[in-house]
Amino acid sequence: MKGSSEGWNVRIGLLGGTGNMGSGLTIRLALKHDVLVGSRSLEKAGRIARNLNNVARGFYLGEMEGSIMGVMNADAVSGSEMVIVTLPPSIRSRSSRTCTTTSPLKRL
Repeated sequence: MKGSSEGWNVRIGLLGGTGNMGSGLTIRLALKHDVLVGSRSLEKAGRIARNLNNVARGFYLGEMEGSIMGVMNADAVSGSEMVIVTLPPSIRSRSSRTCTTTSPLKRL
C-alpha cells in the first residue's frame, strides 16, 4: 500500500467487475485506489476498464489518484490486497473455486 496525503492507496480486485455493481464500485474506488477489474474474458475486462477509466477521469477531473486496469478474475485475486466479489450467487461459487487454485482466498 502506498500512502497518500489523505490515507492509503490500496490495490483492490473486483471479481465480476464488468457488471453493473462492479462498474459502479470501480468508479468510486478509483478516486483513491488502484482497481483491478476482473472478468472471465481478458478482452472484456480491458474494454470495460478503459471505458470506466474514461468515465472516472471525466467525473473526478484532476482529483483521481487511483487507476483502473482490466484483468482475468484469477489475476484480480492474486494481484490485490483486497478482493470484492460482485458476482451473482449462481456464478460466485464457480469463480471462487477457479481463483483458489491460484491464490487462497482469505475471508474477513
